[in-house]
Amino acid sequence: MIIQYMLIALVGCVGNLNSITGQSLCNRPIVLGSLVGLILGDLRQGVIIGCSLELAYMGVVVIGVSSAVNMNVAGTLGTAFAMLTGNGPEIAIALAIPCSLMMTLIGRVYGILRLWLVRFADDCGKKGDYKGVERWHWTFFFIGIAYTFVVYFLALLLGGDVIQAIVDAVPAFIMQGLQAGTALLPGLGFAMLLNMIWSKEIAAFFFIGFVLSVYLGLDNTSIAILAGCIAILFFFFMKTEKNDDVEETEEIIERERLLDKKTLNSIHWRSYALEGSFNSERFQGFGFAYSMIPALKKFYGEGTEEFKEALSRHMEFFNTTPTCVTLITGVALAMEEEKAVTKALPGSAVSNVKVALMGPVAGIGDSIFWGSYRIICASIGCQLGMTGSIMGPLVFLILFNIPNVAIHYFGLMKTYEFGNSFIKKMYASNVMDKITLCCSIMGIMMIGSMTASLVEVSTPFTATFGETTFVLQELLDAILPGMLPLLTVFGISHVLKKQVSVMNLMMILLLVGIIGRFFGLL
Repeated sequence: MIIQYMLIALVGCVGNLNSITGQSLCNRPIVLGSLVGLILGDLRQGVIIGCSLELAYMGVVVIGVSSAVNMNVAGTLGTAFAMLTGNGPEIAIALAIPCSLMMTLIGRVYGILRLWLVRFADDCGKKGDYKGVERWHWTFFFIGIAYTFVVYFLALLLGGDVIQAIVDAVPAFIMQGLQAGTALLPGLGFAMLLNMIWSKEIAAFFFIGFVLSVYLGLDNTSIAILAGCIAILFFFFMKTEKNDDVEETEEIIERERLLDKKTLNSIHWRSYALEGSFNSERFQGFGFAYSMIPALKKFYGEGTEEFKEALSRHMEFFNTTPTCVTLITGVALAMEEEKAVTKALPGSAVSNVKVALMGPVAGIGDSIFWGSYRIICASIGCQLGMTGSIMGPLVFLILFNIPNVAIHYFGLMKTYEFGNSFIKKMYASNVMDKITLCCSIMGIMMIGSMTASLVEVSTPFTATFGETTFVLQELLDAILPGMLPLLTVFGISHVLKKQVSVMNLMMILLLVGIIGRFFGLL
């Protein structure tokens, strides 16, 4: 049985490959359950249980750091315990819940370790040590592999009853406190972005995005569309000044691209590993920088100040749908190339465009791939798999990943080609300032929207005076819905300006979560 337990733990590690394969969905129960069945000698039963779990958790997706249930755990340990105990899909679904809670609890501690490691990777970026950045990117991933293997193997040795007992024995306020503290961490990422692009000229748009989310209840996709429309209006109604530097402009327009096919292919393959070093401070930031390294070396040369600045710039907070990330990568490459050649494009313009595109691209990717296409593929795969056919998980993976791979490749090539030409023409007509401002408007509106929708901070505090019950959250909502997320982001932004260590701030936020939960404030 020990060998089987080790092989099943390796199946859990297969689920981790999702983070370096452009979210190929190899971590879904329909896939992992089938692999567990193969190891335990009953492929048909494994496929059926995996498909049952897939259907049960069809609506569960992981966006950012939020997750209702751990899909990897549900597919691997849920199927394993059900088959080892001779039970069916119903037991697998039931066991998936305590197993997920156990993994979530341990994952909080592991998440703190990842945040500590962020500092080392960040130092490498500031020094221009791209090899160090690459090493840390893969170190994050392989530590995750080792952590997954050990936890899954021990869970199998202990058994389902022991897992439930461990979860029950942990003080509720600690587990809930870590959860509350983790809910504060996205606020740190948004605060860092806010400090990066905030200016008095566009500050009002942050609050427009916030208000659209909290008062009108619009989702981020809808707000992204509105932000784009506003940016377009500004673009056409703002006056464009003519560029008198005709000779330099013509030289720029006729310049050929700096990136050859080999370099672009390298960037394409690296883009699949976007979430290999995912952490709750920078999200996909390190993975994005990892994909940009081959281009930055060509643009600026290794070890130059420009290279160090660019590498650090792309290691900042970044988050979008991995399937569509190259739509942003291509534009970022074109802008970095123009900056390297002309010296006229500020680094902040590249960052602003990335921030502006994160939301719209994520909105498109999440709604199309997560909200629609994944469900279509899973429905087809589960229909085949419920009969025990191995074609179920195979069809699911193939159907989903054909467009996944196509968008990764052609999205990069076309946006780099188009983006390069677009940036050149914009420079020639001297409207780059307009584009930068419009992108900043879109970006800060999306930060306002995401502050309201993704920073999940609330208080359950109540007090009774005679026959009257005072509910603090209701009072805050009456004054301003979303007040606590807003204060959290602005408070962290203010602290960051005081040059407080990000690592220390991370630990403080987690401690605030535990203390706040203990006293019933969070």
